[in-house]
Amino acid sequence: MIPLIKPFKNLFWSVFILFGFVETIVVIRSYITNERNIQDTLHLETLYLHKHTAIAKENLKKEAELFYHFLICKPQMREIMAQASATQDPQEQAILRDKLYTLFSKTYRSLTRHGVRQLQFHLANTNSFLRFHRPTKFGDFLGDTRESLNYVRKNRVSLSCFEEGRIYNGFRNIYPLFKNKLFIGSVEISFSVLALQEEMLKVDKSSYLFLVKDEIIDQKVFKSETDHYQKSQFKGFSYDKETLNNTMQFSLDKLYYINQNIHTKVAKKLKEGLSFAVMFQDKSLYQNQMIVINFEAIKNLQNETVAYLINYSFTHFITILTQNAYQHLLEVSFLFMTLSVIFFLMLRNKAEKNKIIHELAMHDRLTGIFNRYAFDELLVERLNTSRDALSFIFFDIDFFKKVNDTYGHDIGDYVLQNIVKLISKEIRKEDIFARWGGEEFIIMLPDTTIDEAIAIAQKLRYEIETHAFYEIETITCSFGVTQWKEDENKISLFKRVDGLLYQAKEAGRNCVISDKS
Repeated sequence: MIPLIKPFKNLFWSVFILFGFVETIVVIRSYITNERNIQDTLHLETLYLHKHTAIAKENLKKEAELFYHFLICKPQMREIMAQASATQDPQEQAILRDKLYTLFSKTYRSLTRHGVRQLQFHLANTNSFLRFHRPTKFGDFLGDTRESLNYVRKNRVSLSCFEEGRIYNGFRNIYPLFKNKLFIGSVEISFSVLALQEEMLKVDKSSYLFLVKDEIIDQKVFKSETDHYQKSQFKGFSYDKETLNNTMQFSLDKLYYINQNIHTKVAKKLKEGLSFAVMFQDKSLYQNQMIVINFEAIKNLQNETVAYLINYSFTHFITILTQNAYQHLLEVSFLFMTLSVIFFLMLRNKAEKNKIIHELAMHDRLTGIFNRYAFDELLVERLNTSRDALSFIFFDIDFFKKVNDTYGHDIGDYVLQNIVKLISKEIRKEDIFARWGGEEFIIMLPDTTIDEAIAIAQKLRYEIETHAFYEIETITCSFGVTQWKEDENKISLFKRVDGLLYQAKEAGRNCVISDKS
């Protein structure tokens, strides 16, 4: 060591350790702040897409209303539908169907040029009367698959919603039909997802794909019509083929590549049915530019997520945020390094040192939970302040020596840390969780009866048994459970619960043994 530093080596190392400690906090806080800013930005992206989608859907709804009132809602149409709902004669209905088709065939062709995919008439009993997109498919009962039709039939009001159908999905606008105040059926004007995308592309020239849940497709779409969909990289979802084209900002192969790389990351949120956004960056893709993938949940009439509109766009703002955070970190670190030697250590060295010593004395270094010494102190404190029901769970890891011998101590430490994480998530804040020693752990459960403690132990046993631990197929634990008895001491308590754990081992391990009579 440099001669000038030698006389002050304790102070030097204290300054160095404290600087490292605080610098770590600065780095972590900078990382957390940057992540929070990124998440806030992604949240704003999600809100923007939600609002953008809502405006596009509202525009389509207004278009449908104009089409209905000025092109469809004619006295001749109502007369045909009234007669069709009043008769059961197939031949008479066929004649009426031809009249209706002749009346609106040109209108339908015109509507398709404005994004309308489905113009469909339904009888009062929700039977399909005429599909202009499939004129030869009619007469099928839709009440069991089209909740929107049941809603219009029951409430006699118009309705706009997204819904999967027998042939196509669509953003549907359904209008009840009346003659002399008598409900005679309904007419539907539906826009395809492509129409929605084209409406959105008027404002935002990015890329869109559309996913529909496979279970919805299986439940509702005619088997002969399922070729409108293509399996996606996201489990349980398929693409609407109409949205797959190479005229977008991102080419299809690049979109598939992105989806393949993020499908695991987003699987949980897709199952939850939430709207969300994630980031993606790849050195081989678009010169390493940051891409935001935004998932807008599309809900049906029951407010259930049945599909997702996915938006892909470049973002420079997040890159700037990260660069600014890194620059700020360097500036703060340099400033602290300069000031810490002069001021910070002299004023707070003793307090920080005592705090660190106390934490190390009370907590297990590897797992971060209480150690045996701390547990003894907390137990005495609990017994001095309360005599309510107090239960204990004592457990250890089965064949832990074999884990260390087979996989090495690093994996053994990994197992210990992950078991602590699992247990910590399941117990309450007021429960005391400590590492007793080696692979043994103990949990003190205030205000908990032995029956409740047994149930908790069983749940913990199951969570550990079913958790995937890196390379190890299965890890199990054995549990002893008991309740504090009046007029006993710590020694008898620990001896009893240790005996119960031994019985669990003798019973074949991976089980819970209690002394409940």
